[in-house]
Amino acid sequence: MHDRVVEEAIRRIMGPIWEPTFSPDRYGFHPRRTVHEAGTRIYGHLAQGYHRVADADIQDYFGWIDQSLLMVKGAERIADGTVLGPIRDMLRAGVSEAGKTHPTHSGPTQGGLCEASDYVRK
Repeated sequence: MHDRVVEEAIRRIMGPIWEPTFSPDRYGFHPRRTVHEAGTRIYGHLAQGYHRVADADIQDYFGWIDQSLLMVKGAERIADGTVLGPIRDMLRAGVSEAGKTHPTHSGPTQGGLCEASDYVRK
């Protein structure tokens, strides 16, 4: 439970830092946007004469993100080591399978609050 509290605190710190840098067309993992708003936006484009919609879901996209690069990019925007340390710990938390923990060397921990590398852009 302690880990979730720390993750949530970090998410609240990081969100306002990175949110303004994301595309206004982004709806996935967006804290103040819904799937209904995305649909409304699509219908608006259709009404303007656009006739194609593209959606992509790259298999295991987050699983291939280099944790070292993630930390370098994070350190460009966050200088406080008391924030970077727990982020590094969350990335290295590993995966638990059948009672055994296996280290992860790439990507964020799936299902974690900081998953979505959402807050670190390349």
